[in-house]
Amino acid sequence: MDAEEAMRLGLVDVIVPADQLEIAGVKYADKVSRLAPLSAKAIKESMRALRETFRTSLDVGMHEIIELIPTEDFKEGMTAFVQKRRARWRGE
Repeated sequence: MDAEEAMRLGLVDVIVPADQLEIAGVKYADKVSRLAPLSAKAIKESMRALRETFRTSLDVGMHEIIELIPTEDFKEGMTAFVQKRRARWRGE
């Protein structure tokens, strides 16, 4: 499968020339570093579950969401969204 086909199937978000890959990677890493740490961990766990059955993936994803609801970061995220401001993540 080539890059264009992967893009068409939704497997990749962006295609960059090989000589710009490092720059694009650094930009992406910077973007990821600003995510809520608990949410980023939950996403990682959910993605890891994709190796299993679809049902297992859904179960893991739901478990991760349920685990996040009582956290301070969840409350901060909702408050920041309502107040239309950038959230201040603490990983709690």
